[in-house]
Amino acid sequence: MEEQRTASQKATRSIEIAGAQTYYTDGTVDPGIHTTGAAVYSNNFMACWRIFNNSSTMQTELVAIKQALIYSFENEERPVVIHRLKILNVNLATCKEQRKKDLLADIKSVLYQHNKRGRPVTLIWIPNHIGMPGNEKADELAKSSDT
Repeated sequence: MEEQRTASQKATRSIEIAGAQTYYTDGTVDPGIHTTGAAVYSNNFMACWRIFNNSSTMQTELVAIKQALIYSFENEERPVVIHRLKILNVNLATCKEQRKKDLLADIKSVLYQHNKRGRPVTLIWIPNHIGMPGNEKADELAKSSDT
């Protein structure tokens, strides 16, 4: 666990972008009662959302990423870094789940808007539960939203 934490912290520091605003995103699913939530945390913004019951973990993660992108588009004039837990290997063209497909299309649209403004967005995968303060705060917020 300690090796994983150290490696993740080194990797995160090595890819930080000077002057960028960093966001941590997380989504959660309660397996017992099937409630779901999503959250975004940064040093200047934190929010959580209750998502449709029976949503997948991927859907909750996508909601969190979408919300971070929307907030940063409306409130930032600098590069954006989003740390997320899920590896986004979903193809919009082959996705069969409509809610997920809609979320991916929304994310693509907001990324395009960032790009039009010349504002780079970097998405970085980080492992869960390794003691990164921003990641842990996003996790707490997501879990608080699913009740």
